Amino acid sequence: MVRVSLLGRVVWSLAPLVLLLLGCGGSDGTATPDRTAESLPELGDYLPPLDDARVEVAPPAGWHVPSRDS
Repeated sequence: MVRVSLLGRVVWSLAPLVLLLLGCGGSDGTATPDRTAESLPELGDYLPPLDDARVEVAPPAGWHVPSRDS
């Protein structure tokens, strides 16, 4: 049986509160994106469809994507 010290229990019980307070949004509670759509690179050609054609992915233009068949 592993014994957890009192300090360990306090730290683990306060961890969710700290994470909640840190958050990942702005001061008004809304998300603050790092980029806008206009700042993203152009898309390259679409890769072959995945998952019975339910998923289509296009990497940024100029990226080399190795084949899954080789």
